[in-house]
Amino acid sequence: MPIAEEIKSTAYYSNYSESFGANLGKVWPNQAVPPSEAEQWEVGAKTEFFGGRLRATLAYYDLTKTNVATDDNLRPNQGFSVVAGAVLSRGPELDIQGKILPGWNVIATYANTDVVTTKTFNAYPAQGDRYHGVPRNTASFWNTYEFKNGDWQGLKVGGGITLRDNQATNDPSGADLEVPGYETVDLMAAYSRNIGKSKISGQFNVNNLLDKYHYSSIMPYRIPSALGYDTSYVSFGTPRSFMGSIKIEY
Repeated sequence: MPIAEEIKSTAYYSNYSESFGANLGKVWPNQAVPPSEAEQWEVGAKTEFFGGRLRATLAYYDLTKTNVATDDNLRPNQGFSVVAGAVLSRGPELDIQGKILPGWNVIATYANTDVVTTKTFNAYPAQGDRYHGVPRNTASFWNTYEFKNGDWQGLKVGGGITLRDNQATNDPSGADLEVPGYETVDLMAAYSRNIGKSKISGQFNVNNLLDKYHYSSIMPYRIPSALGYDTSYVSFGTPRSFMGSIKIEY
């Protein structure tokens, strides 16, 4: 049967919004960070495949936010901020989720995010520069299978992968620094059982199964000194970790 015949319905949508909010912090030497405003529009489509077993949403958004505060890298650990006059964030997003077979559920996402400083009051972030800390491409895939019958009834197993593209940095020295992209693999297993009027559930997760060594972010600082050197602070991604839980409902 042609795929077109399996598409039951498609809905299109669009929206526009404006917002206003206060910023915390202060700008050197002792000025309050001005409030921010945001303007966003979005268009998209939602559809279903294979009798509604799979649902997909494709959207494109365009968000402009003014007076975006970020750490003042020239004055590290002093509580000061610098303000990007306006930051534009835009790009497509795709989400797919549903049930392929009875008990087998999947979720897949992808986003291409273009974030650029469009107006600035400072040397950094410079106008036209990619804004720091935001991966250009992100994607994830997660699926679970739950046994509905037989000796394995109540058992659920799953796994997935998360991918992150590289990130730009706000480097006041002008160096073109980036945080490398990375991917991580996660696994889970869960089991639930009814005992009388109570239900006991247990779950065990393994995050970053392959113990991928990666950085989650980096913040460069210009350190005034006679030597004129710079330094950076990095945040490391979580190594392989295990987490279990038990829940009793009665």
